[in-house]
Amino acid sequence: MIRLSHYVKLPRHRPALSRRAILRRDKYTCQYCGETTMRPTLDHVLPRRLGGGSSWTNLVTACRDCNGLKGGRTPEQAGMPLRRPAFAPA
Repeated sequence: MIRLSHYVKLPRHRPALSRRAILRRDKYTCQYCGETTMRPTLDHVLPRRLGGGSSWTNLVTACRDCNGLKGGRTPEQAGMPLRRPAFAPA
């Protein structure tokens, strides 16, 4: 018989940041208009030219039309609020 004398708790593994992971998190739905699309794109909420990087909280799924309309602006500047804020998966 083997007895466990103490348990070492391991840190939780976070999924790697990837295009597929972002699309899966957002369920392939545009976060601006709510359309489910066959060819989604990724959009930086805070554009890279304004200092936004590639992170879980700055990338969202967008359809091609909404991504083109938003352009290099923030959602507030473009008048296109997010349906659901970007978040890091648990």
